[in-house]
Amino acid sequence: MQYYDIIILGWWSAGLFASVFLPKDKKICIIDKADKLWTKLLLSWGERCNVTNNDLNPSRDYVGENIKALPGIFHAFGNQDMINFLASHGIETIVEDRGRVLLKSGKAKQLRDLLVDLATENGVEFFLGQNIIKVSCHPEWNEGYNWGKLDSSLHSEWQMIWGWQEYRFKIITDKEIFFAKNLVVAAGGKSYPQVGATGLGYELAEQFGVRFVAPRAALCGMETMEGKKIIYSASWPLLFTHWWLSGPVVFDASLRAASFLAEHKKDVTIQLDLDLEHTSKKIFRFFPSLERDTKLQFSLKQLRSWEEAKVTWGGVSLQALDKYFQVKTVPGLYFIGEILDITGRSGWFNLQRAWSSAYCCAKWMYSV
Repeated sequence: MQYYDIIILGWWSAGLFASVFLPKDKKICIIDKADKLWTKLLLSWGERCNVTNNDLNPSRDYVGENIKALPGIFHAFGNQDMINFLASHGIETIVEDRGRVLLKSGKAKQLRDLLVDLATENGVEFFLGQNIIKVSCHPEWNEGYNWGKLDSSLHSEWQMIWGWQEYRFKIITDKEIFFAKNLVVAAGGKSYPQVGATGLGYELAEQFGVRFVAPRAALCGMETMEGKKIIYSASWPLLFTHWWLSGPVVFDASLRAASFLAEHKKDVTIQLDLDLEHTSKKIFRFFPSLERDTKLQFSLKQLRSWEEAKVTWGGVSLQALDKYFQVKTVPGLYFIGEILDITGRSGWFNLQRAWSSAYCCAKWMYSV
């Protein structure tokens, strides 16, 4: 059995970044079902290594039930802080169209290696290729626990463990058993299931009675049909495929459409004011009117699948968490990153959400 002060579930951007800033005198580990760091991290950061966006406005660039909390989070660690962090470690960045900030080297491996090295220097241990079978919390620490899922033997079992009052969480994997004083859930959302995303965070939120907004695919292509009501209008480049519309403008529209559908569950019509200079000319064969007007209207038939979604819309409600991203009813349990009900539009805004929530959680965890 393994005993830790802090266990992080998942090493997507938020989990790995948080481990860098946690107190060095604490025993820390990261557990993930993936057996390599490569696939998840490099995919989430993009081929050229996305970092953040230089032009960030919380009310404009994010959706969620409690985005009013974002200015405080980004004030603690914002886009410029991330750029400065990289610069302090000798990594240069560049700014491209729409404020997108990327590594000058264009190599995601450079950032991955930096964070892994810093985490290792911080004493973080990695347990890879471990499927999480069960997570339990000692009932005395959990006001919102689903008692129907509690083993009857758990209480007596816990008392046989030295210091059970401190080790609040038990994590059983297919290889080992872990105990932790604090548990950070950074397992990501449901997007990219083909590289290991399972929605584990939502299962844990439900198990521990933590309120969350049901997840939907977001920043994805959209299949279309005719319609009436316009709920979103924007101007960006467009990609046109055989079966659906794609590209940055469509990704952003899909984010707003997911929000609207979740609330109203009605037909959605979207208007795109296209940047025709950067749009495939073959679109004129399907929408001849674009030769006279750059505005394109269509109704949403459905969003594309989780396999094509870049992020997850919805997640753990910020109202269920304190300012340290700790669950109010379960001391020692934290949620960070994509699992949160904070979703940004296309342009690397979601990576900044990961960096900021991870930093705040790590820095504030032992500040009170």
